[in-house]
Amino acid sequence: MEYFKKDVETISEKGLRAVQNEKLRRLVNHCYEDVPYYRQLFDQNGLKPKDIQTTDDLIKLPITRKRDIKATYPFDLMGVPLTEVERLQSTSGTTSLPYPLAYTRKDVLTLQEQVARAMFCFGVRPGDLVYQSYGYGTFLGGISVDLGCRGIGAALFPAGPGRTALAMHWLRDLKPKAISCTPSFARHLATYATERGLNPKTDWAHLKIGMFGGEPAAPAVRKKVRDAMADGFMYHEFYGTSELFGNSVATSCEYSCEHSELHVMADHFYLELIDPVTGKRIEPGEDKEGELVFTSLSKEASPMLRWGTADLTRYSKNALGCKCGRVAHPIILALTGRGDDALKVRGALVFPSEIEDVVTKVDGTGDGWQIVIGNSDKESLQELIIQVEVAPKHRNDSEKRGLIKKYIEDDVYGRFSLRPVVQIMEPETLPRYESKSIRVVKN
Repeated sequence: MEYFKKDVETISEKGLRAVQNEKLRRLVNHCYEDVPYYRQLFDQNGLKPKDIQTTDDLIKLPITRKRDIKATYPFDLMGVPLTEVERLQSTSGTTSLPYPLAYTRKDVLTLQEQVARAMFCFGVRPGDLVYQSYGYGTFLGGISVDLGCRGIGAALFPAGPGRTALAMHWLRDLKPKAISCTPSFARHLATYATERGLNPKTDWAHLKIGMFGGEPAAPAVRKKVRDAMADGFMYHEFYGTSELFGNSVATSCEYSCEHSELHVMADHFYLELIDPVTGKRIEPGEDKEGELVFTSLSKEASPMLRWGTADLTRYSKNALGCKCGRVAHPIILALTGRGDDALKVRGALVFPSEIEDVVTKVDGTGDGWQIVIGNSDKESLQELIIQVEVAPKHRNDSEKRGLIKKYIEDDVYGRFSLRPVVQIMEPETLPRYESKSIRVVKN
């Protein structure tokens, strides 16, 4: 077994806890002394840095959420002066005004190590070519993969998002070993190429590694992408949030990727899985769903103590002791949806990725689909409207259209006990996304 940084990747549970506690003590002192938001938070709760000495003590602090961070705009979350900042990134702004997140030179090097570790675990090696399709700008996805390639010594083709017509030829002619993009773009790209006479299984046979993230993917979408590629293609995943370090918080390994499970990079991110009802920690071995709450142990410029992601998942049944050797880095299930994306329909909580799983599994559907919420509040919908394209070969088949509509209605009802309004659309009439997909729209 090969590792990018063997000492920390194969560290024991006892050794990891010592590393986490040492980093935490430095982080807490830094937050209290240098970050206005956290000094106020400590003072409001009658705490001093000496009260948080180990990861067990973190429970004394309240969870920080997006609503709390709004008041820090633009710089009250920064722990260093601008003279020490190398770059500013930002959140996506999908639920509020985007706010800046700072990186010192040390932060950038830490991010490089994190992503290089993940990509090396995926199978990227020095001299390999990586086709990079995440976005750039204030979004960290593309930049982080660039850094990972630099850390490994891999060659980079920074195509960025989109350029589908060129991408299908570049993937054939340049023969990259790995591609980084969103799952929806990978699926769209494979379909686009196939419809134009290319066969991803043969024309892209050299493509062995997919590095997917930026959005949750339904199991059916993962399967569609795997099935489109040549035998031996590995579907790997990144998970992260802008508020932490980006996409390197949790990633798959050669064993966990088969089950859509992710190792938390626990020497950089301390994980608490919190029961949404009781507020108590869920421990490995407990089969309960909880919210992912992280403390960024290594971040200097914009550190996070107990960041509440609003993302829900579970520990793997085999959360510790993975055969890959990363025995102390806990394994979680890949997310079925981001907490901020959830829709509440007549009391039922519905994630768009769960609808995607339904739609993708039904024979005869095209790539395009979306949920329409009209002008309603997304948290109090009275009906679920799903628009789904019919595949081009069934364009004039009214019987097939009726079956597609029935199967989707029945499956959604079986999962959520609510019957949706399903609208069958003509092929190629709904939007295609070459970056992060937008699945919930207003009409």
